[in-house]
Amino acid sequence: MKKQFFGAAALSLVIVSGPVASQGQTSSSLLSINEYNQIATQHPNFAPVYFERGMVRFSAKEYSNATQDLSKAIALRPYDADARYMRGATYLATGQLNQAVADLDKAAELRKNMFVETYKMRGNLYLARAFTTGAINPLADAEAAIENFDEIVRLNPHCAEARYNRGRGYLAKAYFTGSSYEQAIIDFDKALSINPNFEAAKKERATAIYQQKQRASKINLK
Repeated sequence: MKKQFFGAAALSLVIVSGPVASQGQTSSSLLSINEYNQIATQHPNFAPVYFERGMVRFSAKEYSNATQDLSKAIALRPYDADARYMRGATYLATGQLNQAVADLDKAAELRKNMFVETYKMRGNLYLARAFTTGAINPLADAEAAIENFDEIVRLNPHCAEARYNRGRGYLAKAYFTGSSYEQAIIDFDKALSINPNFEAAKKERATAIYQQKQRASKINLK
């Protein structure tokens, strides 16, 4: 009964939030086991074939073979969150809870890092476009950058670089709107509290403080 429970739990895990569900695919295999075997023989260092074959073996409840395949996929491609996730599911199916938790934790960490890099790249691209000559809507680009950096801070609130990048977004927004630089300064301060040697954050903070003082002096002159 216990083995049946763990098997059902593992299957539910994959159906609800596993690689197949996240990619909108069906659980049916594109190839047969024999075809996967042939590819693995001809291309022994091709990680996807072990992952795909492991998925097929998981569906067939061949959990031991599935674990072997997924372990091979991980050895070839250590940063594959989906392979970690699926191996966690196979461990769960066989009642190996400690191993399952370790793999699922690692999968979550890898996926978080993947999202962080995506948001960082997008945020930096929006900022670059905002300051490009002839930008159509630089304020919208600055706000879009902030939204992306917000996600990074949410995923990793104690990361100095995340706070620094969001501060750059707020710095750009204040520049385009003539509004307060306070939020940018707050983020740069936070980055420096996490990493006191963050030189880029020191420079941007000094810029934000200077611009804030300039803005205040203009207001006082009116």
